[in-house]
Amino acid sequence: MHGTAMDQHHGMLATPDYRFLLESLPGPVMVLLPDAPRFTIATCSDAYLAATLTQRAIVGQGLFKVFPDNPDDPTADGVRNLRASLERVLASKSADTMALQKYDVARPDGSGFEEKWWSPVNTPLLENGEVRYIIHLVSEVTDEVLLKRERERHVKALAESEARYKTLADNSPVMIIRCLNAPGWPMLYMSKAALAITGYEVAEFIEGGLLFGTLVLADDIEPLQQSIAEQLVRGPVIQTNFRLRRKDVEIRWLEGNVRLLTLPGHGEGYEGTLTDITERKTASVLLAERADALERATIAIKAARIAPFTWHVARDFVETDALGETLHGLSAGEALGTMASYLSRVHPEDSEALAASQRQLVETRQPGFMHEYRTISAQGRVRWLRSVGSLNTDDGLLRVTGAVMDATIEVEVQRALEERTREMERANAELDEFTYIASHDLKEPLRGIHNYARFLAEDYADKLDAGGQHMLKAVSEQADRMQRLIEDLLEIARLGREPMKQNDIDLDKLVDEVLASLSFSLAEKKVDVRKQPLGRIVCDRVRVGEVFRNLITNALKYNDKPVPVIEIGSRPSSTGETEFYVQDNGIGIKPDFHARVFAPFKRLHAKDAYGGGSGVGLAIVKRIVEAHGGHIGIRSAPGAGATFLFTLKGEHLT
Repeated sequence: MHGTAMDQHHGMLATPDYRFLLESLPGPVMVLLPDAPRFTIATCSDAYLAATLTQRAIVGQGLFKVFPDNPDDPTADGVRNLRASLERVLASKSADTMALQKYDVARPDGSGFEEKWWSPVNTPLLENGEVRYIIHLVSEVTDEVLLKRERERHVKALAESEARYKTLADNSPVMIIRCLNAPGWPMLYMSKAALAITGYEVAEFIEGGLLFGTLVLADDIEPLQQSIAEQLVRGPVIQTNFRLRRKDVEIRWLEGNVRLLTLPGHGEGYEGTLTDITERKTASVLLAERADALERATIAIKAARIAPFTWHVARDFVETDALGETLHGLSAGEALGTMASYLSRVHPEDSEALAASQRQLVETRQPGFMHEYRTISAQGRVRWLRSVGSLNTDDGLLRVTGAVMDATIEVEVQRALEERTREMERANAELDEFTYIASHDLKEPLRGIHNYARFLAEDYADKLDAGGQHMLKAVSEQADRMQRLIEDLLEIARLGREPMKQNDIDLDKLVDEVLASLSFSLAEKKVDVRKQPLGRIVCDRVRVGEVFRNLITNALKYNDKPVPVIEIGSRPSSTGETEFYVQDNGIGIKPDFHARVFAPFKRLHAKDAYGGGSGVGLAIVKRIVEAHGGHIGIRSAPGAGATFLFTLKGEHLT
């Protein structure tokens, strides 16, 4: 080969020995000047020209003019890497080996590109410690070597990919599966998430033969199979939801995303993921329920004629919806406006109280308020409203927000009821007064009738025949009966007239006193009295004593057994209250008559049977119990005795 002008210009490179050395190197070589960023081509071997499919005319040109760093050029990556390598050589003054990479070299005839795999080495030639030249030696890799390296790289990349995939699969909360398309879906592979999701170890599926399908809820099997069949018509990808019963019998919702494919060595199967969506499903159901509840609440609010309102305190502006405007007597589209305008719609008797309530709310920062007031429409219609609201400063702006509802019917009914109650109380008071006076006034003439009957019986007995004496006796008995009725009426009147005197009372001591007062009658009939502890209670001592006296007397009177038994005690009721009882083994009462026995002057037997009586005793008992806030009932059947049970709302102390 003959040296070029550039060879002669650079002295040492122009010698035949150098040219021989250049041409004898094991691969294409090019000599570059260190004039970065140009990197002028000083010379190059014929092998380089042949390898790069270029002409010797490149000598003297800048390297990156001959091989431009053009993003559209297929060789762009290699050119950029070459520039970076040359700059590293200049900086380090040491050789730099570039990684194996592909170069698409343009053919001289313009017919396209030829693929080259090169592993370049850039070595500096130093003179006096400075870089004089850079030797760019190219080692071209053959197809065989390249394929071997590619196989090694592919195997390594595949191993790394599988390792990453396994790590990802084992640490993912999503269960990755591979199963056969067969009954029960036998599993070929499951990630570690299977334990957390199903409660079973992976080995129980893979080695133990546990079929995944046996965990799916029976109600979901058919819908799941139908969903799979429908989706397979459209393609191999399937997404479906179903429920699964874990090993601990807990029910969980799963979402499956799988693909139908052919599994080598196994035939048709599925591969994909199963995700536990229980929380998401629960949240979705809860959200739907809340939306439904909100819709129902909105409908209820509209039906109840409840309107929202907001008073923007700083702007002094009150706003509401169409219903609120109607409730305040406004025409369609007419706004409430300022608080003063709003108050102008309020009844004059209520306006000042409402204004004071609003001022106090703002000035004292009360958390909330409730107010009832009347509004007057332009047509003069009066409507009662109930307004509830609270102070709100969430965004730094003072507002009063709440709701207003039409309470006209409720208030009018309540007021009518209160007036009716007052009328009834007045009537009852007058009736009690009349009963007391009438009963008191009747006692004196009855006493006279009784005395005259007794005088006649004593002084004129020998002058009366048997019929006359019988009639005289009947008059005396009727006078006694009327006397008892009047005394019972006075007792009822007294209960209504005298206030309750409630104190801490020892019921055991009180009942002992009642039993002592009845000791003669109890002993005469040889009654077996069994008293259980009663404790203390806050009550009216005299009235509660009458309750026990009447109930014990009744148990004694309506008993036909040779040995009457009366038990008195207390026990907790089903509602948690203390329930007192008086129980006997007497004649009992038919269930049809249980309510009737508490009516005044109602007897279930003939007037003279079982010692007679006015039929007022149990009515008095009922009134006393109810005056204490309690209630009384009876459990009885004919021949099986009777148990009277009652409660007293006073605090039961023991």
